[in-house]
Amino acid sequence: MERSYAKNSKLQEMAIFMVKPFVEEGITEICNTLLPEKLVVADLGCSSGPNALLVLSTITNLIDELYKGLNQHKPEIQFFLNDLPSNDFNNIFQLLMLYRERVKQEKGNAFVSSYIAGLPGSFYGRLFPLKTVHFFHSSYSLMFLSQVPEGLKGETLNKGNIYINEESSSIVSHLYFEQFKRDFSLFLKYRSNELISGGRMILSFLGRPITPNYIGGLMHLWGLFSEALKAMVFETKANCEVHLTMKIEEVLHMVGGYGETSYANNSKIQEKAIFETKPLVEKAIKEIYNTLLPEKFVAADLGCSSGPNALLVLSTITNLIDELYKGLNQHKPEIQFFLNDLPSNDFNNIFQLLMLYRERVKQEKGNAFVSSYIAGLPGSFYGRLFPLNTVHFFHSSYSLMWLSQVPEGLKGETLNKGNIYINEESSSIACHLYFEQFKRDFSLFLKYRSNELISGGRMILSFLGRPITPNYIGGLMHLWGLFSEALKAMVFEGLVEEAKLNSFNLPVYTPSMEEVKSIIQMEGSFHVIHAQTFESNWDPFDESIDDFTVDKDLSGENVAKYLRAVAEPLLSSHFGSDIMKDLFTRFAKNIARHMSKGKPKHFVLVIFLKLNDEIPKMESIVGVA
Repeated sequence: MERSYAKNSKLQEMAIFMVKPFVEEGITEICNTLLPEKLVVADLGCSSGPNALLVLSTITNLIDELYKGLNQHKPEIQFFLNDLPSNDFNNIFQLLMLYRERVKQEKGNAFVSSYIAGLPGSFYGRLFPLKTVHFFHSSYSLMFLSQVPEGLKGETLNKGNIYINEESSSIVSHLYFEQFKRDFSLFLKYRSNELISGGRMILSFLGRPITPNYIGGLMHLWGLFSEALKAMVFETKANCEVHLTMKIEEVLHMVGGYGETSYANNSKIQEKAIFETKPLVEKAIKEIYNTLLPEKFVAADLGCSSGPNALLVLSTITNLIDELYKGLNQHKPEIQFFLNDLPSNDFNNIFQLLMLYRERVKQEKGNAFVSSYIAGLPGSFYGRLFPLNTVHFFHSSYSLMWLSQVPEGLKGETLNKGNIYINEESSSIACHLYFEQFKRDFSLFLKYRSNELISGGRMILSFLGRPITPNYIGGLMHLWGLFSEALKAMVFEGLVEEAKLNSFNLPVYTPSMEEVKSIIQMEGSFHVIHAQTFESNWDPFDESIDDFTVDKDLSGENVAKYLRAVAEPLLSSHFGSDIMKDLFTRFAKNIARHMSKGKPKHFVLVIFLKLNDEIPKMESIVGVA
């Protein structure tokens, strides 16, 4: 957009380049004195344009230079991009994909490993666990206050102005200064808590000189803006009775993310899976606390998506820690929680939900709640996401059946013609290609998680699979088969090109439990503590255990709606968005017809894992139920 910050942030870019020598000096001092294996950096008030990645680029290039020719491993970088929850993190994460591609082309495999997360929250509050950050940077942000000074919330003291100017009363100037003093003091206090001894911080922001007759600065700039507003007031084009009383964090009102077909409103079936595995999550957390006694607990939800389910696991962990430490004369550990999904995920929506979640927790628990610091982590879980040995607990629900790509051999119109997934009539070659792709992806997933998990940590995975039961009427095989039928009918009616149907295959695979266990054993990094399966009705709103569906039409619509929430972006990118409504209406009718055979269910696999090389258990402090 012409008026976007991304296209109008040249001034801020210049400021970042001006302080580049100081950034390089700070990082050099940290590397020389602390010799960190992992360097944790945060850019506070990053905003949403390309400038957000300039500091990261400066640091990675410098570390490349510092370690060139040295017989030492370069430190891995964990980089946090912080701004208010209303910031457009989605845009940053899209830019991040382009940045990574460019670095890969320029440097190949020689680049510094960096793991980048978005951190929503005000920098006038705590953002990180104690003593965890090596370097803070902030540019063009600290002149923004946490709120309008209290005494100015009315019409009298600063009437006719939107900021202080040369004619403002000393009271107005004093109120602004006092607000800045409070805010900046809090900023310094919290950063001192979070900064590692030996760490550095570089801040640049707009100020004012003491030079008389200075014609620049924000005082004159906003003065000119006030003049424009006054002229519009005179012409009755502006309502001068609007008062700014809301918090800065609440200014943005999002419209996306909660429509009728949104994932946030159609993720009941995924919510059930999270509640089903809740006892295992609690068991895993207790084991970690009994053996490792962590002061800082790092957890990640992989494939979190964008609805309210994204915060369920965090809620489970914080509530459990409250219970474990109740009555004990010990400090509760702080939690650093990462929400991971692909960069195209709607992180903006999650961060808005996060504001509501924090408010609710604060109302329910007051100051007794567990301190948690939550970041969005864009990237594929089939690659590295974290520095080595830094995570205590991984959780993933309803995600690992999605492949990193369509199996190579299926990228054409012949092998799986007329189908978008494998079914009972698919050739053995098509089935084999799907399994081989899953095996490669899942093996990489296990390999990278084993690198990132702390010895003594735990991992719980739940995802759609398939039983070995004959004549099973549920599962994705039948579900996507019914979808293929709808597409074929539209091909027959000339609404969809046949070539488009024949060239489309879903990047999804539902393995059997036996296949999953064999891959875990072959990859060799993990030991299966516990494995179980459960079934879940296709219709997430059908709680009955009967083998028949009362209202088949309604259930068909419910199933089609949640599948649309999950797959529409993928489908519309290939078939076009114009046919989606008609396509899913036909699909709903096919599902209703299929339900006359009985009540179809999903078959869900649950795997509870620990590292094979886990350290012997230490004496526990809390009992495991």
